[in-house]
Formats: sequence, C-alpha cells, structure tokens
Amino acid sequence: MEKIDADTWETTLRQALADDALIDLNMRSLFEANVANTLAHQWKFGHESLFRAAINVFHWNESHRRLEQFQRAGAFLVNAIHEQRLLLGLPNDERVMLQAAITRMGDPRHPDLEDIDTHFFALSRLEQSFPALMAITIGHASCYRWLSARNDDSAYTLTEEEEARSIEIDKKKNDWRDGFSQAS
Repeated sequence: MEKIDADTWETTLRQALADDALIDLNMRSLFEANVANTLAHQWKFGHESLFRAAINVFHWNESHRRLEQFQRAGAFLVNAIHEQRLLLGLPNDERVMLQAAITRMGDPRHPDLEDIDTHFFALSRLEQSFPALMAITIGHASCYRWLSARNDDSAYTLTEEEEARSIEIDKKKNDWRDGFSQAS
C-alpha cells in the first residue's frame, strides 16, 4: 500500500474545491464537513497526510471557528491540531523520539521485541498526551496492536536455536563462576 503524501492530498483537495460542482458555498461546506468527518471517524492509512493537507487547504490552523460547525468531528480536530502544536513545541530530542515511534507504529508490520523495547515508552507517552493526534496519524487499531504486542508472551518466546544458545551461555557463566569461586 503506497502512502499518499501531504502535497498530493493538498493538490487533490484544491482541485476538488476548484471544480464547478463545489461553487455553491453549501456544497463546499458539505465537502469540508465530509473531510473533517472522515479524519475524525474513519482512520485509514495515509490520513496523517490528509490531515496536514486539510489544515492548509481549509485554514483550520487560523481559526477553530470553522471547525466548530462540524460538532464532534470539529471538536476532535481542534484537539488534534492543539496536540500537533504541542508535539512540535517539544524539545528536539523528545520530538524526534516520538516521531520515530509514530513512523514505526504507522508501519503495518507486527512489532517485534526490539520494536517494543525501542518504542514502548514513546507509545505510552503519545497515547497519554496526544490521543486525538494519534487517532488521526496511526489509528486506534495500531495503538492497540502495539499495546497487545507488549503483553503478548509469544513476543518473548525464544526459538529452539535461541534457547540452545541461552542454555550454553548460562552453562559458561556457571562454569566461570564455579572456577572463580574455587580460585577465591
């Protein structure tokens, strides 16, 4: 599945708004409402790019009053825009860590043990501090998949080869300790 970038979404939205079918202000408002509701309620891969494009095309950053007309969807998007500003205002190191986690969590591959260890703190932080933004950028299903993977014992299960290597290492450690104890 190829991800559509924000520039492509922005071009598409601007072309739609330029179409004769959307000359009527009511139709333009319905189109904008459709985009807002899609972002707020129907997460799909690539919506983080649509979100950035919609902010630019509909000027949602300039005034939240435009979003108020969309009721729950509008309130949700106001929260997501606020959270996006907060994320961008974090110290660079923290922002980079969180954005790396967002990028990896947006990847449909099931997280492995290394992914969980690397990004779990960031996922917890993102879920607690930026829930609306996470719902738009990676979706609740992805967050749940990661949280479930953390609790999934099978992620920590060793293969036969890893188990044999672990037993061998433990044996060598015990031999070394025994040798050290006898030398003391």
